Order: sequence, then structure tokens, then C-alpha cells
Amino acid sequence: MDRRFFILARNIHRCYCAYCGKIQLQDRYNYKKHGSICGFTDDDNFTPVREGITYGYRLEKAGQKLRFSVCIPRLILRPGFSDRYKGGCWDCVFEAELSTAQKEVEILRNDTDRGFDAWIALADKGELERIQKAPDREVIRSVFPGVLDIWNLRMFVSIYRNKGYRYVPLLSEETACRLVEQGIRDVKTENAVPEEKKEDQLYCRASLLAEKSTGAKILRLIAVSESGTAGFLFSRKYYVYAYQGQQDLRKLFSMKMQLDVRSRKVIHHFAQVYPGYYLKEYMENDSTGNILIPLLAPDYHILYELLAKAGLAGIACHAELSVFDQPPEEIRNLNETFGIAVSVLRRLDREAVSDRNIETIRQVYRSDASYLDFKRLYASMLSFLYDVDPTHVIHMRRRMEWGEHLTKQQRLRILRHLEAHPDISYALYRDYLSLRYYENNNEFGLTPENLRAAHDALVDLQKRRQDMDKPEQFKQQLARPEYRRLATDSCEEDKESFGEEEFLIRLPSHSDDLYTEGAAMHNCVRIYTDDVCRGSTRIVFLRKKNQPEKSFGTIEVSSDNCLIQAKAFANRHLDKSAQRFVRKWVKVKNLKIVTRDLSETAGEDSRNP
Repeated sequence: MDRRFFILARNIHRCYCAYCGKIQLQDRYNYKKHGSICGFTDDDNFTPVREGITYGYRLEKAGQKLRFSVCIPRLILRPGFSDRYKGGCWDCVFEAELSTAQKEVEILRNDTDRGFDAWIALADKGELERIQKAPDREVIRSVFPGVLDIWNLRMFVSIYRNKGYRYVPLLSEETACRLVEQGIRDVKTENAVPEEKKEDQLYCRASLLAEKSTGAKILRLIAVSESGTAGFLFSRKYYVYAYQGQQDLRKLFSMKMQLDVRSRKVIHHFAQVYPGYYLKEYMENDSTGNILIPLLAPDYHILYELLAKAGLAGIACHAELSVFDQPPEEIRNLNETFGIAVSVLRRLDREAVSDRNIETIRQVYRSDASYLDFKRLYASMLSFLYDVDPTHVIHMRRRMEWGEHLTKQQRLRILRHLEAHPDISYALYRDYLSLRYYENNNEFGLTPENLRAAHDALVDLQKRRQDMDKPEQFKQQLARPEYRRLATDSCEEDKESFGEEEFLIRLPSHSDDLYTEGAAMHNCVRIYTDDVCRGSTRIVFLRKKNQPEKSFGTIEVSSDNCLIQAKAFANRHLDKSAQRFVRKWVKVKNLKIVTRDLSETAGEDSRNP
């Protein structure tokens, strides 16, 4: 077997080593222990496969062809035995070949009820075990050297069927490698790249070379990022040579490219010589676009190619978008794929590209495209459209209440303001619009010149209003029966229970009492004023009967009748006599203790006033 698995026998529930046939206990420890005996490496897969049930796939080179096989595991019996095995193997049930000379897939064998595309789809979903140790890309490149990188097998097959992988090297590999290495040395010698590189930046230097025998122009592109260096040679319609190091092509595509003036001139000249790369259109629509996308797109996902030809760098560099998950064979054009006109997609700012924003544009475009009639669509503009939802279908949650009361003219005015100020903090602006609506204050208008000052002014206005309402809210909570019953004089039974006690429990009479208590007790009980006003907690005061006006203890009771805190001066514990009284009070008032402030009790310490 190319990769040595443990096989779970079909008829008897035992696991066997596929290399030597010995019985193994079904746990990872025993797999690894036995694996060291049979020459397994740490990279081997120790998960058992089921005999005749688990499917695996294998890619291998067969001359000038790539062979794709689907197999099932089988145990090999020892001669003369019915339950002892000498190892295992993979039995082929499906086999197909892809040739460098054509674009058709040739089926050599099919003992299953599935076709080639179905098996490829299962392999991409991870439902088939990869049998060979070598990565798929490495095996594919051994047959089709024109493949730089693939992200799944369906992508590779789609390109094979649509374009084929005919590869005619313009230069020998030795010469191409030398040219790339020379370019990398030149970049280092000229100090063309800053020492401190940004994580999402790709620093590129371009130069134009000429192939002596044919006179073909060759574009040499050296790309340096924080994670390493890559070098590429391009000529005519296809790239000639590429050195990527350890860098993933998708990661390179997603980076912002930095080109100096000389490199930009070189690329413009190359674009005139070989217009098939669509470099001119690409750079006209986005001068800061990643030039690797149009240069390499024809050899990859068809969506990259369509975006590159349309000059949509801002979208093409976002490989995480869900549209890239579509099978390539289902993609015909950009209008159909996105449900949006290309002219609208070109307005989308690079920083605004996301699945949510594209869905917002799609729904607004179908409903009322006038909301998108701007030169540029920034992230703040699309967030605003998402919040006000003029289509009523963008999201299921309730729209922002302040947005429902805006007219279309007001919405367009806000969008124009956001377009003119792309660096505006939309979170701050949204908060301002909300405050403006709930405070019914239009002093600063829809689009204030100084957003921060206008926002802070409305926040102060809201606080003043809330402070004015706070005493009344506090009194309303004090008047509630569940709050009043906490006092030790709330009913006739309290006189019998606490009449002889040294202490009493009294309630605050005003919100200012919490400030007074906090100052006297050196604690922060004042910050609980809002909690009391909301009814989420209750504060009561522990006093000595002979000094009822002097602060002695501060107690917090939650809305579900739990004693959360009982503190003396400066958050210290109450003395023993006070603790005994508090425990008696808790019992009489039918409360639950959930604090360690009382000795010989267990609970959870919550917060300190």
C-alpha cells in the first residue's frame, strides 16, 4: 500500500496492520506504538479504514498521463488460514486518465455506480482518503509542469477540460532558474524593498528581458512579502517559469501590490506587446491591483480570469469569498455569478469586499439601483444600506428603528456624505444617527461637520435627561413591594423577629443616599444607582439601632432574592454579631446566600461595591 493504514475487518470487529497483518487494539496509542515497528512516520495517518467500505483515491504519473484511481482496502489472508492476515492492499474500482495531448478524460475502469465528476467532488469534500503520500499538486506538476498551484481537484479538472495543459517551455529550466535568481539578487542589491514589510503588502519589481533565439519579450517579476520571495517569468500567453518558495499562490493573490515607477512602465510596455493578458484594462480600473492576478488567472479558476479581464482587482484578491466555492464549470459570466452588473462591481472599494456587502449590493441592485449610483461604494456606505435595508429583504432581523423614519432623499444625502468622507467612523456615525432620533434633536442635522463634537453633545444631552429621570426611577423601585419588604420594619412580624436585635435594616430614600453611603463607607456603592433604577439589584443599609443615621454596613440583594454582598467599612467583613444578625435577616426574609462575606458560608464572590 502506498500509505499504510490499519484496516478494520468487515466480518470480525478486529483491526489489523495493513503492512504486517498483526491484530491491533483500536486506539491511537497502540497504532503509533506498532507503527514504529513497521516503519511508520509521524506523518502517517493512523485512523483505521473499513475493509471494503472506506474509499480512497490515488493520483500517479503514468508516462505522459495523470492517472486518477479510486480504491477500497482489502486484507490479504495468510495461506491456509481463514482469520489470519499477512497485510493489506488497495483494490482499484475506478480508474481514469488525463493526457497532456488532449482535453478529454479517458475512463479505463468503472466498477461503481458513480462517474468521474462524482468521485472528484467526493475527494474535494474530504470523503475519500488520499492514498499517495505526495501532495496532489506535486503529482500533477510531474505530468503537467504548467500547473503552478491548485486548490482542489475540481478546479484542476475544469481547467484541463476548458483549456488543456499544453506546456511548451520557452527557456530551459536551468536558464529560467538563473534569470529568476539573478532578479532576486538585483532586488536585494538595490535595496528596492523596505526592511520592515507590512503583512498584507507584496513588493514587486519588474524588468523586461528578451529571448535570443525567438526575440520574445519576457517579463521578470520578483515579488517580496513578509513571508518570503517569489519569482516569475512571463511571455506570450503563458508564464515561462515560477519560483514560489513556501508561499501559497492564493495568499499572494490576496496581497496589495507595491510597484515603483520603473516597474509600472515595464508592465505597460509588456501589456502593449502581449495584450492577451488584459493588463491594460486591469490597471486602468485599479492602478494598485495585484498584477499577479491577470498574469496567472488564465491558468486557474475561471472566475479569476473573468475578474482579471474586467479589471476587478478589489474582488479578485479576496479568495475567501463564497463565489469562489462554486464549481468552475457552473460559472459563465460575472453578471450571472454575482447577480450584479459589472459596472456596479467596479465601484466597489477594495476594502469593502465581503460576502455580506456583495449580498447587500445584490439585493439593493434588484430593488432600487439608484442607491448604488455613486462613483465609489465604500464599506461605510454599504453598512448604512445594510442597517436601513431599503429592500426589506437584506436580513431577517428588525431594521434599525432610526433608519425606518428616513426618507429616500435623506438616505441618499447620507450616502453622498459617506462617499465624500470615506475615512469616517461609521460606528460613530450610526450611534449619532440613533441618538439624533431617540433624543428627537436635529440641532446638528443629518451630516454634521464635526461628527465627534455633535455625537458627544447628544451623549451629554442623553445623560442629563437620564440623570433627571433617575431620582424618579429610583423612587419607583423603592416603592415596589419586593424592595420594601427587605426593611426590618416592613410588617408586624418584623417587630417580633427583630424587636430585641441590636441592628436594623433600612432602605435608601433617594438616589443620593447611595453617594452618601459610598463616601461614608469608603466603597463604590454609588455605581449601583443605575442597576437599582433598572430593578436588577437592591441596595439596603445595615445600621445599629442606637445610631440609625450612622453608616455601619452595606448590603446588596439581587432581583432573584440572593444576598450578593454584605460589607463593612472599606469593604471589610462585618463583625460576628453583625453577621449573625444578617444570617437571621436572610432566613426571615427568605433569601439565599451566595457570598463568602459571611463566615461559615459558601458561595460565589461576585462584585465589590
